[in-house]
Amino acid sequence: MVSLLFWIYLTHISLEVRYSLKIRLVNVLMKIKNMIIHYNIFQSNSPLINQDEIGRQRISTILFVILLGISFVILSVYTALEQVTTTISIDQPDYKTYHQLYLKYSDGLSCLCTNISIEQGTFIQIQPKFHPICTSDFVSSMFLNQLRSTTQVPLPYGYIRFQFLGSICRLANASISESIVTLKKSHFVLREVLSINLFNQSIHEMIDQYTKTVINSFVLSLSFIRHMTFGNKLMSGVSPNNIILVMPFGQTFVTHYFTSFYQDQCDCMIESCTEPIVIQSPDGKPIVVPGLYWGCYAIDFILKSDLQCFYDLNCTRSYLGPYNLSRELHISILDPSTTRFPVFTSIDTLIKNLFVENWTISISHVDYFNQCKPSTCSYRIETKNSLLTILTITIGFLGGIQVVLRFLSPKMVEFIYQRCFARRHVDNETETDGKIDL
Repeated sequence: MVSLLFWIYLTHISLEVRYSLKIRLVNVLMKIKNMIIHYNIFQSNSPLINQDEIGRQRISTILFVILLGISFVILSVYTALEQVTTTISIDQPDYKTYHQLYLKYSDGLSCLCTNISIEQGTFIQIQPKFHPICTSDFVSSMFLNQLRSTTQVPLPYGYIRFQFLGSICRLANASISESIVTLKKSHFVLREVLSINLFNQSIHEMIDQYTKTVINSFVLSLSFIRHMTFGNKLMSGVSPNNIILVMPFGQTFVTHYFTSFYQDQCDCMIESCTEPIVIQSPDGKPIVVPGLYWGCYAIDFILKSDLQCFYDLNCTRSYLGPYNLSRELHISILDPSTTRFPVFTSIDTLIKNLFVENWTISISHVDYFNQCKPSTCSYRIETKNSLLTILTITIGFLGGIQVVLRFLSPKMVEFIYQRCFARRHVDNETETDGKIDL
């Protein structure tokens, strides 16, 4: 019985506590409701204010709070969605670190060099490969000495052709070597490290321009010599372009000047004539040597000639037959598989390429990077604003917005009231006029 009474007592107390908490909660909610309803940030201390004005002030307050809340939401969403660029710096990176950064952040990576002027020879190597004629037996000193020592050989067979080829090859090699030295000693100046792709592109373009400059300079020099020789009508020491005869006439001598004529009555005085070389076969028949010419000036007929005869053993033997070299000297003919030029390519075309088959170019971006010695590398990443940043920016903007809304909210409410009052006044007048007419 006592237990039952105790249980009833506890239940009663529990109900009273619950009822008390409920009443307190209701009271708190009512207070909050009344506070919201009567909240007025535009309250005036004037004793003459009426209830109508107080109502407008409360409506202005509600409008202000709503607009401020909307502004807060909009600013928060915009700031949260905004992309922010963050710059990250790494001091004194090595090449491995730079390469990893380049693979991830190639568009925004920037590395400042401590050495902005770098000697190009530290990261560039260039090696030309020349036409096989420049390393062949035809331009060797042993072969040329053998040709020179042989007498009673007609001029078209003269060693001048091979001597010229050897000289041009050596001049081309010397010109290229000097230019390569100059190129390597030149400085590559740049404040930032170039990316791998841009670096390779820039260096290849520079080298391409360099090769064109070297070739053009060499060809122009040779062209100047050709024009000067022909323009001044200089006598050739290896081909009969002019003949001078000094004949006695009484007690004096008379000089007669004659020019040579070649194929189709071409006059060496008027132009630089050339004609194919014709040799005699062992049976006495004339043979035209393919690709070889003879004429007024050695430089002209050699440039017009090509090397196709020296790719063929029979043609080479026929051309060199008058020298009787087969017993004393063995000559290896040219191999067409060792050159990119067709066998009938003229010497003039070969010279315009400086006899170069190809250029072996080695470019080291690692060496360039090490010479540059970047002090720092920085890259940019796109991130979102943090919660603290969002709140800071939003609250900062709301400080200015609430000033504007404090000014605009009462004005907007006043404007709406005036419009509504004017419309109601017009409706009342219309209704009154209607009653009088009745």
